[in-house]
Amino acid sequence: MTQPALEIGLIGGIEKRKIEIVDYDARWPAKFQQLANTIATTLGKTALQIEHIGSTSVPGLGAKPIIDILLVVADFP
Repeated sequence: MTQPALEIGLIGGIEKRKIEIVDYDARWPAKFQQLANTIATTLGKTALQIEHIGSTSVPGLGAKPIIDILLVVADFP
């Protein structure tokens, strides 16, 4: 029996803007925490883990000013 193909892609499609790398912003951790709190409040116990990932999570590293978040759930229908 074959497994169904998984669809892989970017939510919202390819970014249609100039990609800019900026200096590290000390506000990024707080911005992540605000977003994580919103996700946790919205999803409750469904959100098993919420992590700040990507270059904005590395102190001192220049990055695209986009907060990347990893969300772990037990199962998604």
